[in-house]
Amino acid sequence: MELEINISLACDIGCGRSNNEDMILVSGEYYRDMDDEFSLSVNDNGRFVAAIADGMGGHNAGEIASEMALKSFDDFIINLPEGLSDTDFRRMMDNEIIRIHKSLNQYGLTNAGCMGLGTTLVAWLTYDNKVYIINSGDSRLYRYRNGMLLQLTTDHSEQNRKGDSTIPSNQIYNCLGGGGSHVFADILDITTKVFDDDVFLLCSDGFSDILSDDEIEIALHEKADAGSLVNKVKAYGANDNVSIVLIDIKNKVIW
Repeated sequence: MELEINISLACDIGCGRSNNEDMILVSGEYYRDMDDEFSLSVNDNGRFVAAIADGMGGHNAGEIASEMALKSFDDFIINLPEGLSDTDFRRMMDNEIIRIHKSLNQYGLTNAGCMGLGTTLVAWLTYDNKVYIINSGDSRLYRYRNGMLLQLTTDHSEQNRKGDSTIPSNQIYNCLGGGGSHVFADILDITTKVFDDDVFLLCSDGFSDILSDDEIEIALHEKADAGSLVNKVKAYGANDNVSIVLIDIKNKVIW
């Protein structure tokens, strides 16, 4: 499999925070308080990762958590052995999510002011001619196709779990770190569901809490890039940090 991809990304502090606890990882580069656009090819059996981590915790702890998680995750993908079965890939991914979770919890216990630091993680990645989605927390990944937007991830929020819209959307029951004893990640193989001209949108809840799915759908229909999407939510106030990655599939070749 070979993919030709256009990338648009933006990571912004938003309008109501004094620091940015979000971080973006794309193709080995880390982004905070910046935006970028570029194109790339993912060759046969190539590794590619796009991910967003939305950090949380005490003063500066959230930004530490998001950076630690993304760097660990990137190193893990880079060093994965070739030719793993789907079962072995999932087992190793589960183990890595648990390892990052424990590492963050330990950091929180041993560093002043960092107790309870944690982060969400949502990722779109290629490995061994497959495309996977990884999700832990309430950051989201959507697919836009033929004018229709579809959320592919499930929010690990109390609001979603209990079906109660009165619960604040930022109350989550699953994340990396955060002082909890248990963590999990949803792992989805979407290889056969990726088509030319699909656009995949990764975002932190600072974006999805502001714009409805209908509003996002309209913006993507109008060919909005990540920077203009950030500006759109900032025009509404955007009290939280805002991170967006757009992955535009221009060509998918199956060998």
